[in-house]
Amino acid sequence: MKTIYRYNGRDIRRNRAWTDDNGIQHPSNWHVWSEEKKEEMGITEVVLQSFPNQMLYSSRHNADGSVNSVERNIDLVKERLKSTCVSTQESLLSQHDWAYIRKIDKGTAIPTAIQTFRDAVRTSATSIETAIDNAADISAIKTLMSEGTLNDWPDYMDIVAAELEAAEAEAARIAAEAEAARI
Repeated sequence: MKTIYRYNGRDIRRNRAWTDDNGIQHPSNWHVWSEEKKEEMGITEVVLQSFPNQMLYSSRHNADGSVNSVERNIDLVKERLKSTCVSTQESLLSQHDWAYIRKIDKGTAIPTAIQTFRDAVRTSATSIETAIDNAADISAIKTLMSEGTLNDWPDYMDIVAAELEAAEAEAARIAAEAEAARI
């Protein structure tokens, strides 16, 4: 939470000189005055409460530092979230575009981990957009955010590790079969 100071309804800032209603300019170090002196001068301290998620709410501070918030239009929130989803999908997919360019240029096969990752990214994007579309109100969007649904993207290294683990398991199975056939 942030603390601000007010003099007769005007915000005054620490480390900045200010002029009172009588035209008297006060020094930039006024904030070191005692609490009594600040009170005598009519300076009040206001603790500003934190705003809720600004993507979901339009908020402003009241004079006492409390927050007045209004839910944003659900359709606009959904549109913005889906736009973010599309941007994230594009960013994740573009990381491996080189493999497709190489395939076109040289005919080199695309590693399965890359194709699996790209397919998983597209699946995640579809799931996220569906969850956004199905959200009835801001409360439902908040739930999607808190559950992590809107950030449920695959990790390329997890896919590589899973493929490596599967390959090692297959190699072990083949070695065991070969050993069994030798006996």
